[in-house]
Amino acid sequence: MNTARPYTITLPEEVPSDFRNHDLDGDGVISTADMTVALQRLSVTLNLRLTDDQVSDITAALLHNEDAQLMTHTHWDGLLKRWAERTARTASVEEPETRRSPLSRLGTWLRMYRLEIVWFALHFLLQLAFFGVGVCKYMAKIRAKGREFAPLNMVGISLAMNLQASCGIMLFFPAYRWCMSRLRSTFLAKFLPLDSSILFHIVLGWTVGVCAVAHSTCFLVQYYEVSIQPNATYTFLQDIGEFKTGITGWILVATLITISFFSLPFIKNTMWYDVFYWTHKLQFVFWVTLILHAKDDFWKVFILPFAIYILEKGRKYVDAFRWGRVTRIVEVNLLPNKMSQLVIKRPEGFHYKPGDYIFLKAPHLGWTSWHAFTISSAPEQKDILWLHIKASGNWTRHLRRHYENSSDKWDDISLCIEDDDEAQLNETRFDQFHNESDEIVQSIGNLNTVALLDGPYSASTASFFDTEHAVLISAGIGVAPFVSVLGSVVRRRLASQAGQTHGKGRGPLGKLQRLDFFWIVREHSSVQWFADLLHDAQQQHHELADDCPFIMDFHIYVTSVPQQEELEVLQMGLKMHHELHGVDALTGLRTETKCGRPKWPAVFRDLSAQSRHGSVHVFYCGPQGLEKELRWFSAQHRFHFSWENF
Repeated sequence: MNTARPYTITLPEEVPSDFRNHDLDGDGVISTADMTVALQRLSVTLNLRLTDDQVSDITAALLHNEDAQLMTHTHWDGLLKRWAERTARTASVEEPETRRSPLSRLGTWLRMYRLEIVWFALHFLLQLAFFGVGVCKYMAKIRAKGREFAPLNMVGISLAMNLQASCGIMLFFPAYRWCMSRLRSTFLAKFLPLDSSILFHIVLGWTVGVCAVAHSTCFLVQYYEVSIQPNATYTFLQDIGEFKTGITGWILVATLITISFFSLPFIKNTMWYDVFYWTHKLQFVFWVTLILHAKDDFWKVFILPFAIYILEKGRKYVDAFRWGRVTRIVEVNLLPNKMSQLVIKRPEGFHYKPGDYIFLKAPHLGWTSWHAFTISSAPEQKDILWLHIKASGNWTRHLRRHYENSSDKWDDISLCIEDDDEAQLNETRFDQFHNESDEIVQSIGNLNTVALLDGPYSASTASFFDTEHAVLISAGIGVAPFVSVLGSVVRRRLASQAGQTHGKGRGPLGKLQRLDFFWIVREHSSVQWFADLLHDAQQQHHELADDCPFIMDFHIYVTSVPQQEELEVLQMGLKMHHELHGVDALTGLRTETKCGRPKWPAVFRDLSAQSRHGSVHVFYCGPQGLEKELRWFSAQHRFHFSWENF
């Protein structure tokens, strides 16, 4: 191939400005050096963190398409024209979303929230029933004692019934994690809004708050009206200062306001999570005070749910300390983009399903609180558990900093316990290397650090292998439960070669016929968190494609590369590199990385067209805003939809 540079060319005025922008030395042609520098500048501008090798690969793919290492403006025009034609064909296939009638949108909304609507309606009817019971009790009481009818007393006493029922029976339900995990494995899971348990907890909290305000107002007004009567024997201040109804009532109000305020999203979902956690412990003050305040009634509805709650907590601490004798953090890997991977020795008898989560307490970072994390390893990995933890809150940042600094002072770490069975874990190995994105990764092995586990608890993926066509959609670290699922699929397919079955004579993949995996990340370097697993899954699927009818597709989107006209050269290079080499230039996977965000209407139309693979079940884990959008499209296409909540 002739690579000699021609003499400098004077470009005609009609040559587009984008060619001039890439012809950095102004000699009338775009050379390999010109394209390389232009892509490097673009990488810096967009914070893409492309390595020199990646830039070289993309440049080579662009110039290979023109069969030259020098590109004139004629070649450039031809390249852009072919790209525009390809883009136009793709756009013509992507039909715009059909505008739906108000009646159709109402039907979609009803399907979207059908379980919540039914259970909220039952909740409302129960509240009416409890209020009616309160009215009946009040009327029976005044008839028996010959008292005058007082409407404010009647409303206040009836609302007390609502408060007792909500606090004693229903408010505990979201705390029953073990019970809900068992329910997910039964047929009742289809009729219970288990994914919305936190929403129900919030609604019940608001119910308690509204009823408490109305209840207090009724009695305060009633006390005031009685205190100003000529024959009053108590003053208003004496009435509201009486212990059983007055002082305990004020304690309840103060406690409820404190718990409610520090549960607001701008506190709970930020670095102030610990404040939310500890103010929620005031619930025990609330329960005791409510028993004193409600005299002889509240304990009757409180004792059974509280007994279940105590049994759940007892099980939690028994398992945590039983497993704590053998459970150790044996390795920590610090990955790009503030991600940390904990490798934990799996205790004997610790059984879980793909996507389950646990609560972790690391005594060397503090004894005070538990933190929920999804298990990202597959259940078939018998000896270890993986936890992938993004440094986004106070505790997770502390964990990251602790291990980043551990190379200098590892010998001083407390609670690094050594026992006779693990005498070989006596010395810390600290390795440091650079990954493809030039970010330092620290791998710290041969640890023996105490960790306490509470769980496992089932998540929405518990029904994954009972699904015919599963669609896994994740954003950022929301991919963790689906990494466990993919790992399980890989290992079960290996087991299928040995003819193994999994329950009731089913094949290793159960009912699963097709799997679509979507992962939306901001930076392509985030894919390196699980690059090995994704590569193994794709390689295995490629090798077994002829032996198994199972279909698996990966769809990875990088949002830091937006779909804009000035970026079409980079997009062309990525596309051409994938067509030329069969792997993606950014991730090294067989799947071509897509730029920008998914066009969900088109995605769901394609999924709907694949209905021959069976009923579709969409599993989602990620930001709440995207959850609502995906839930809407799932309801439109009559797909099942489940999402992850902690």
